[in-house]
Amino acid sequence: MIHQPWLFKLILTVLVCTLPVFAEKSTYAYIGTHNNYPITVTYIFEEKGSESHISAIIDTEKITEKNKTILKNNSLWWMKQHSENDVDGEYFFWTIQKENAAYNVTYKNTQYNESFNAKLPTYRNPMTLQGLVYTLRHQEITVGNVVKANLITPWKTILPIRFVVDKKTHLNVYNSRIPAYKIHFEIDLFFGQFLPKSNLWVTEKKPHVLLKQSGLNKKYIISEDSLKLNNLIQI
Repeated sequence: MIHQPWLFKLILTVLVCTLPVFAEKSTYAYIGTHNNYPITVTYIFEEKGSESHISAIIDTEKITEKNKTILKNNSLWWMKQHSENDVDGEYFFWTIQKENAAYNVTYKNTQYNESFNAKLPTYRNPMTLQGLVYTLRHQEITVGNVVKANLITPWKTILPIRFVVDKKTHLNVYNSRIPAYKIHFEIDLFFGQFLPKSNLWVTEKKPHVLLKQSGLNKKYIISEDSLKLNNLIQI
């Protein structure tokens, strides 16, 4: 047998270059309640070049939800979500795939075995809630800023929303004082001003890590371990 070490090196190089290895990965856990039911939410952000993968996971006795959102150049490219929610009575499997000039949306109600399909135009630039949490991390934020987006919710509703940067503040958590921005999250329609708002607190320093959320039937705060592991407080 003739050994060809150059061929082995070439094959190895091709394999390494084509493996989907992400350059950066960050994980955050949040503890709180959804409609007064205790939950833990875990966010995982993976980044490589122009592509970002966001995973959001809730795994409790009454609520199981897994969402995977993929962005390309900060635009929604693909999403899959499976929810089994005994608290709100929601049971579905939901996908979104960007193809040419449209988003293909599929939705299946797993409780009644009903399926739906739709196409949405790409010019509306829809974004999942999980994608919004990610893109907010990299926004240039100053007090008074307004960041607008189109939120897509199951199964094909698109709502114009906005983040309004209210003020600089400090969030006191786990005997630590963290510089933060307080942000209002609201529907960007006339009647939206009369609806309850959700408040977010994110770190003043970029990337703007979500520290706390309250409103819209849920509230949660980042775990102490997540703060330490991500060097947001001193160990």
